[in-house]
Amino acid sequence: MDSFEHETMSVSKQARDFLRSRQSRSVASTMEKARASGRILLQPRCGVGSHEQQLALLKKLSEDANPDVATITIDSYTRLGAFDKAHELARTNPATLNGYPLVAHGAERLREMVLAIEAPIQIRHGSPDPRRLFSTSLEGGADGFEGGPLSYTLPYSKDFPLERSLRAWDIVDEVCGELAEDGINIDREFFGSLSGTLVHPVISLSVTFIEAMKAFSKGANKVGIAISQSGCPYQDIAGLRAIELLATSLCPGKTVFPILHHFMGVFPRDPTKALALIAQGSVTARLGKATKVVVKTQVEALGIPSADANATAINFSRIFFSPIFDGFLPDNSKIDEEAQQIYCEVESLVSMTFEHGDSNGTIANLFAEGRLDVPFCPSRYCKGLCVPRRADDGAIRIVDPGLMSFSRPFLDREMRMAGLNADPMQISAMIRDIQYFSGEDDADSQ
Repeated sequence: MDSFEHETMSVSKQARDFLRSRQSRSVASTMEKARASGRILLQPRCGVGSHEQQLALLKKLSEDANPDVATITIDSYTRLGAFDKAHELARTNPATLNGYPLVAHGAERLREMVLAIEAPIQIRHGSPDPRRLFSTSLEGGADGFEGGPLSYTLPYSKDFPLERSLRAWDIVDEVCGELAEDGINIDREFFGSLSGTLVHPVISLSVTFIEAMKAFSKGANKVGIAISQSGCPYQDIAGLRAIELLATSLCPGKTVFPILHHFMGVFPRDPTKALALIAQGSVTARLGKATKVVVKTQVEALGIPSADANATAINFSRIFFSPIFDGFLPDNSKIDEEAQQIYCEVESLVSMTFEHGDSNGTIANLFAEGRLDVPFCPSRYCKGLCVPRRADDGAIRIVDPGLMSFSRPFLDREMRMAGLNADPMQISAMIRDIQYFSGEDDADSQ
């Protein structure tokens, strides 16, 4: 499964039976119930190299915070297909791994974790070619598998060809479609955080809706679309609202769950300021009617969070979903205008990728030409010429489109809303934008 000599993927009868038996408590079912009730789900990020420690971490989080969806975050070696190296370190020095080496530990150990906790498990990773990881996930009974060919290639891999990733993920989504016909829904969530650095919602949602529409074409009928908290509440609420507008227009008859990631940029080192940023994100998710929030912790800037830190963040975030925070809403007309602008521009960018029969070739060509682009990505298959900046009001604006196919009215509005003067030291200014929440000196003034 490491080459394209094997372009099909089979799922064993044992795995199918196990997945089918748990459909009422699967990630997809949990998301559907939350959407119907208006409840917001909470999900941590967590992954360590040792199987015993990962199992203990999941159990402790379950006891201390009762997350609605549990996570196994995969290590970098496994993400990029270095399975032998991951296996060696899992055996000799698992503490050096920055996540759980699922392929090395195997499906049987994953099944042990699935059975050990109440919440369904989603696999989060960053793989441009996820086929072997996906196969192990299914055989182990995990029914949530995050990521897509753009969001998990452009920000994570320098030399992995985009067309190859598109083909690999097609196989994943074909299996999901075939399982759906068999009554087994695999949760598919698309990662809009991308590089995590000044990601404009138009770029984020263009990428994730391209991925979602490809998944729908393979048989999926329910997906999650995620954006990350920018730190500007009205723009983030508008982004969440735009997901619903775009779903109705681009994916009629399909179910799309809006998801918010807590801030993915440089976090404050001060735990109190970190909690304030988490609080802002949680209130934003409530006002934007997110179905799920993927949480960060108050020690985000300091290292991999412990179970205690994750539990604190989940319990803290849950406070802001209380009715006592009803009514905290920025100017609704401002949000509606922003959402409409996002909607129109994303619809245009996404639609042009499906104008011809060969969507994979079209998508790869659009990125090669720079007509689609993601700033600050290492991939050589992405131009990276589009320049975002943070405006005076905290919103992220496009100040140089590069070669992207934005409309002129949108770009004119972006420049007007940015309110930025020409800066001969643009790199320094962009660094300040990136460190918007992290600097000790200027954080007090935010």
